Amino acid sequence: LLKPATPLTILLLIAFALLLLSCLSTPIVKGIPLATFKDVDYGVFGYCKGNTCTNIHVGYTSSKSLPYVSACAPLNFMQMNKSTGDDFNLPSGTRKSLSAILIIHPVAAFLTLICLCLAIAAHFHAPSHSPRFLLALLILLLPTLLVTLLAFLVDILLFVPHLGWGGWIVLVATIILTSCGV
Repeated sequence: LLKPATPLTILLLIAFALLLLSCLSTPIVKGIPLATFKDVDYGVFGYCKGNTCTNIHVGYTSSKSLPYVSACAPLNFMQMNKSTGDDFNLPSGTRKSLSAILIIHPVAAFLTLICLCLAIAAHFHAPSHSPRFLLALLILLLPTLLVTLLAFLVDILLFVPHLGWGGWIVLVATIILTSCGV
């Protein structure tokens, strides 16, 4: 009963679920932070401090109710040399600009969903015996993998050394997508 596309479908389903979890991070689901720093939980579409969250939007902005800029004040050279692990590695302005690229998380999840649908379709007779269909699926896996890798790299650049488990699941999805290409 199992077709050759079944392991691919299962792996893509797991990768999609992980990417969907990262998209549903703070402020949508407060229990899934991409990073936590000074009691501020950061996610793809905003951040929360305690029970107060920003509106759902792309990119981080300073807010009167949530002091993102004060929590992420730019570091000067002396502070970087005396780093205790309590600060970010990038300056505040750079992080604020990079935060708009967090929109890549839903794009990665959407591309993975398309690959998942194609893998499910590969269980039917005509697509499973079509070399063009299988080649198209393999070719679509490459940009999906690259976009997912970009999402993880943006998480690393923005949040190191405060990356939370919501950011690490993007790495797991990237590894799973790499194995799907095999």
